[in-house]
Amino acid sequence: MEAALEGLAGVEAVRVDLDTDLFTVGYDPGKVAPTEMLEAITELDFEPEIAPAGDSAQAKQRSGPVPPPVSVALATAEGEGKLLFLDFWAEWCAPCKVLEERTISEVGIQEFLGRNVFLRIDTDEHPVAANYYEALGLPTIVVLSPKGEELFRHVGFIEAEELARELDRLDPSTTLENRS
Repeated sequence: MEAALEGLAGVEAVRVDLDTDLFTVGYDPGKVAPTEMLEAITELDFEPEIAPAGDSAQAKQRSGPVPPPVSVALATAEGEGKLLFLDFWAEWCAPCKVLEERTISEVGIQEFLGRNVFLRIDTDEHPVAANYYEALGLPTIVVLSPKGEELFRHVGFIEAEELARELDRLDPSTTLENRS
């Protein structure tokens, strides 16, 4: 089921909750129409529903303690009043390597990361942290407030210019987009 949906253009994540026998599909409506998504889910013999606007994975309250190594980085971010930028990746993940080479290494992004707390999390070494933050597809970028509230999430590759726009929105004291 997950593989069938993840193969559709625009699908960013599929989250399965085995306790309730429900799944949530995160997708880019610019790449796939909601009607196409509903048809694909119906073809898998499920009854699709469109979740209310505030019911996204981002808005979900996580339970339990924040797992290491994120807990240590979050304590630093909170103590210093900085944002926490999480980069979930794996050694075998080709898009993760491209993200590192073309986006994360860009000067403006590096400046943002230098002003905040940056943590790369190998999902093979830290699967509990990956599950806690629902890093279902790789790479996954999550930006947290100093209190641990999710402010931004992106699954898959993202160009430096687009990421800079999002980071500018979170940290308007600087403008990264026009830097190279």
